[in-house]
Amino acid sequence: MMSSSRAGESSQQKAERMADLIASVTRDKSVCDHSDLLRGGFTPDEIERHGAMAYALAAVQMMNDQPGGTA
Repeated sequence: MMSSSRAGESSQQKAERMADLIASVTRDKSVCDHSDLLRGGFTPDEIERHGAMAYALAAVQMMNDQPGGTA
């Protein structure tokens, strides 16, 4: 999986990258939990700070993947 150590990455960029992981894992196994994010290279602090936004962004991504889906 990917590493979260990216110099100069903004909070928005980190949340978007986390959202990509959440959407990908959710498509593969129907759920993405804390341990998936840790395996994806995010720290507990990053998950705490960016997780809520990332899950919301991932939900929008997945809604847009559905036929006729728009957000």
